[in-house]
Amino acid sequence: MKKTVLITGASGDIGAIIADKFARNNYNIIYHYNKNENQGVLNGLSTLTQVLPVKADLTNQAEIENLVKVSVKTFGKIDVVVNNAGISSSVLAVDEKYESINSVISTNLVSVIYLTSLLIPHLNENASIVNISSIWGEFGAS
Repeated sequence: MKKTVLITGASGDIGAIIADKFARNNYNIIYHYNKNENQGVLNGLSTLTQVLPVKADLTNQAEIENLVKVSVKTFGKIDVVVNNAGISSSVLAVDEKYESINSVISTNLVSVIYLTSLLIPHLNENASIVNISSIWGEFGAS
């Protein structure tokens, strides 16, 4: 049986590379995106494997729940989850706005925990969960 991977932020640069690698290894791809579907990447993946594009704002609880619902309905069990979606804010701390802070924390932390918690009952016994962060998490910005 063909394995399935759910990749958040699959339409971005890193997500597209991850999706391509899984597609070339014969995985079904659950291709999460928010604002930019990146049709070129999606078309390329579709020539390699079955791809389910799902638009979801990861700061929205109902949209995260829908991402899980549609994914499980389409593929059943999931073998790999790659929490790749992330955003950053590059302003000085004194100029930071509450909404921006909340958006970064919701996207980069809350959504990872919530999405993963919803997926656990639908993961295969030997499933893998991969959480990706950037160099900003270690060094920050000036």
